[in-house]
Amino acid sequence: LQNRVVQNTFSPGSIFKVIMALAGLETGVVDSSTSVYCRGAAVIYGRPFRCWRAGGHGHIRLEEAIQHSCNVYFYLMGRKLGIDAIAKYGHMVGLGSKTGIDLPGEVAGIMPSPEWKRETLGQPWYDGETISVSIGQGAVDVTPIQLARAIGIVATGKTPQLHLTRDADREMPVKSPSSAPQFSAENLAVVRQGMWRSVNDGGTGRGARVPGFSVCGKTGTAQTISREALERLPEEERARFEPNAWFVGFAPKESPEIVVAVIVQGGGSGGSKAAPLAGKIFQKYYDKNRKPEQLLQVAQLNDQ
Repeated sequence: LQNRVVQNTFSPGSIFKVIMALAGLETGVVDSSTSVYCRGAAVIYGRPFRCWRAGGHGHIRLEEAIQHSCNVYFYLMGRKLGIDAIAKYGHMVGLGSKTGIDLPGEVAGIMPSPEWKRETLGQPWYDGETISVSIGQGAVDVTPIQLARAIGIVATGKTPQLHLTRDADREMPVKSPSSAPQFSAENLAVVRQGMWRSVNDGGTGRGARVPGFSVCGKTGTAQTISREALERLPEEERARFEPNAWFVGFAPKESPEIVVAVIVQGGGSGGSKAAPLAGKIFQKYYDKNRKPEQLLQVAQLNDQ
């Protein structure tokens, strides 16, 4: 009896890297040419933090780090940014607060910070927690509607008031939209390009690709239990703790019309499970909204 879109919270996993990329660019911690060497892990604060790709990604820049979802790139960025800046930009795109959509029971989720931890748990913040938050793990907890709104902000630079439906036959009371964060158009373009490459240039989101429709997106494979705890479990019990599979994206790139957020609980890989489902939704939307001349061109191509 839960509406999981607005009432259930989940770790966003690597979807959070989109917000990290924007934070890094806006603060000047990185630019589009900043390169990192990923060996498959990075030792930070005396402990190893692993990339999902055991052999590493080699030399990688920001757009490629989004495209291939390189953990090491964002670990190192998170160390430079610090939790206060990360929390600031998370809040700027609406994480940790309700969207205000006209559905009952919406929850706010958690965008953690030292203040939040001190007030809720009575404990100090530890530097290692920042590294986990940098890839959307740790204490970050979001609803699917929050991630959809956050990616919509990245797509358009605007923060619209969300509604479940729009009734064309009667006037709806519309709340004033929340003030839109002022992000650099150039920085937003870099992040969007990384998301486009994820889907259209052999990245982790390629399962969402729709020919002719410029889909941009990001995958996430969010752990439901720590790696250390999982490794202590017997083999037969590990299947109960499969990661949640995410994909959140928008299309088309230049004039966005639709945002899609998919989560498959216990689905495993975002690239293999969530992205193809999102691709089917984008495809259906694209097919329904094609212009007649586009349909004619497709028919002619099929005849050939």
